[in-house]
Amino acid sequence: MKTPISFIQTVMILMLSTGLMNHVIIIPVLLDAADRDAWMSVLLGAACSLAWIAVLSFGIRKSGKQPIFEMVSKAYHPFVARVLAGAAGIYLFAICTITTRDTVYWIHLTFSPETPILVFALIFLFISVVNAYLGIQSIANTASILLPVVILLGFFVMFSNTPHKDYSLLKPLLAHGMQPVWSGVIYVGAGFSEVIMLYFMHHHIKTRLSNLSL
Repeated sequence: MKTPISFIQTVMILMLSTGLMNHVIIIPVLLDAADRDAWMSVLLGAACSLAWIAVLSFGIRKSGKQPIFEMVSKAYHPFVARVLAGAAGIYLFAICTITTRDTVYWIHLTFSPETPILVFALIFLFISVVNAYLGIQSIANTASILLPVVILLGFFVMFSNTPHKDYSLLKPLLAHGMQPVWSGVIYVGAGFSEVIMLYFMHHHIKTRLSNLSL
């Protein structure tokens, strides 16, 4: 019997799974696009994401507790569901590949340059496959263990860099107009798009997702 997970566990999974994409991959390209006004792109992107959240919320309410692809199969045609499932599979595989590659290279360069990269990759893939095989509850338990460690390390880095931060560098504002800011919004939107993971997971969650929780 499948064991549902709580909303808190769901949040932990999302925070852990989207952390690398948003903090490691998106931030550098966002700074390239919007430069010192990148923070404005984040605020505008967050505002624009409310429309995306509304669409997601409507879809989750419409499907009830049915898995998304099962609902599409019944509402339209099994072929449509298979096409969407294939597209989602490619999307998730791309995220998995990018995350594994960046994590493995970072560990290799930072802590263990003498250890072959393949060894780290196999270890991470083995842990991921075992978690996937054991089910959503195992993934949630793993996230609840790893996320506090990741958060503590994040705060450590943040406070360590505090003496070197110079907020005067944020001025002058909009030195190149709004165009770079809107260009940055595109990259911010890519980060917010990962909330779609909730659509894939909502039938595993004990409580019904409200607009406020989303």
